[in-house]
Amino acid sequence: MTHHDENTATDRSAGPALIAGGVTTLVNESGRIDLSPLVRLAKSCPETDFVRWIHHPVLAGLALQAGSLEERRNRVGNVNQTLVFAFDSAGPHESTTPEALRRAIYPLVKRPGALGVPSVLSVGRLSGNDLVIPDVSISKRHALIEIGSSGWSIRDCGSTNGTLVNSTPIGTKPFPLKDCDIIAFARYEFFFLMPESLYERLVATTSSLPG
Repeated sequence: MTHHDENTATDRSAGPALIAGGVTTLVNESGRIDLSPLVRLAKSCPETDFVRWIHHPVLAGLALQAGSLEERRNRVGNVNQTLVFAFDSAGPHESTTPEALRRAIYPLVKRPGALGVPSVLSVGRLSGNDLVIPDVSISKRHALIEIGSSGWSIRDCGSTNGTLVNSTPIGTKPFPLKDCDIIAFARYEFFFLMPESLYERLVATTSSLPG
């Protein structure tokens, strides 16, 4: 067997193991999952198996919006303060987006041991949230994503820099989500992807998700 064949066999054997373990076994304390195992799984199993395994939608890192943050004043006294982000509509996206964001995957599922209602996931800067985005433009408790009888929805928690869906600011009432919507928490943009759409993107890449 060649080295290439050995790698192919390893990739194929990874699929059943990941499916049996479930997606929550790969979620870290920030609510994220590493992109590499997902790519490996998608390339080693049929779409139906992948969809059944991941089951829930994900937030997939897309871009960092162009803009500026207010200067931090009295740094010692305001360490935990959220900074105001001024969006620049004429600025670039791709060139300012770190690779870590483009590889970020947040499955919309409670990690083992997490507190709170299973159908509601909190997004924020602090570690107590289900989905942690550790950035000064993100509020401590920024938004809530919920699954209900009519599907998935999102609402802002009165955050400093707001939450947008497809460039439309949302308020504190539930706003319905659909596949491939673009959600912006302050300056961070994510795709809202159903498992089928995530699978299609994963099989087309070995690094970050294409736009």
